[in-house]
Amino acid sequence: MSTFLKISIPLLALLTTACSAQSQPMTIRDFAERDTRGIDTTVYKQVDGQSLRLISCKPDGWGTGQKRPAMVWIHGGGWVAGAPENMIPHLRYSAARGAVGVAIQYRLMAPQNHKDDKALSDAENAAAREAKYQAFIDGPSLRDCIDDCEDAIRTIRKNADALGVDTDRIIVIGDSAGAHLAASLGTLAKGDARANAVIACSSISDLTSGFGPDYVKPSEGEIEMPQEVDSERMQRAKALSPLFNIADSSPPFLILAGEKDWLKDEPETFFNALKEAGFDCEFKCYDNAKHAFIVYGYTATLKETTRAILDLDAFLVNRGYLEGPTSIKMPAPLQRDKGVTPTQ
Repeated sequence: MSTFLKISIPLLALLTTACSAQSQPMTIRDFAERDTRGIDTTVYKQVDGQSLRLISCKPDGWGTGQKRPAMVWIHGGGWVAGAPENMIPHLRYSAARGAVGVAIQYRLMAPQNHKDDKALSDAENAAAREAKYQAFIDGPSLRDCIDDCEDAIRTIRKNADALGVDTDRIIVIGDSAGAHLAASLGTLAKGDARANAVIACSSISDLTSGFGPDYVKPSEGEIEMPQEVDSERMQRAKALSPLFNIADSSPPFLILAGEKDWLKDEPETFFNALKEAGFDCEFKCYDNAKHAFIVYGYTATLKETTRAILDLDAFLVNRGYLEGPTSIKMPAPLQRDKGVTPTQ
């Protein structure tokens, strides 16, 4: 046997083992910390001096012209924070699932909350507070965030052949503020901007009450007027709320909620409105789960996050958007007697 063969056979065995391990079901931790699939970046839009990106992860055996499902992830962060990179573990799970995983960058609103600096005078803090609020007024709006996501979906559809994507299987999955944007793609959006299926996790759907009004800009000249007495602002809030824009036809919706989420009943209220309208929808609420449980390493245990992904996977299989066995599994029970620190 040649020297080359003596070296290459163990190497081939090592590579085969690595590929086999990567193709086996894994937990979301594996996709976050061990999976090595590459991430591609493209610019889909230039606006307000920004180059907005789509980042993506391709499945094994991928090629242009294929008809793969697209799992499009939209990050949360109250419309003022976050980045598509937050969803990289989910992109790699999507790729392992045979789909093209995509995450959207969208314009972020300027945060308006100001914390006084004790080193400054009252007048200086007041001026800083006013400047920050003016930046919120002058900066991107919720409508801009929705527009960006709509343009991202249009771009995916327009470039479906190059991306190897099936235009009838564009699934949008969002968390928190990203769930509002995802739900908007199944309600407000029209034509090529509309998703084929929506999964909303910790979903904000009503901007007229609770968390929403702080993010709907006041009408011109009415900065001090509360939203409930600013009729034009209230009208805009309803126009930006998925709850008030359930159309004559709707894609399938899965709404996932946490029992201990500060959103309280808002996700279930949206589900009930969809159900009453006669649309294909499911609702799951997880005991003890807090807000943004779909995000790895944030508020949820590994088990809670993995459970949610298993549920969304099953939802998509049942409706023909995904095929075959899942690429994700529940974590193994902890060996507490061996001094393992609980992380599940």
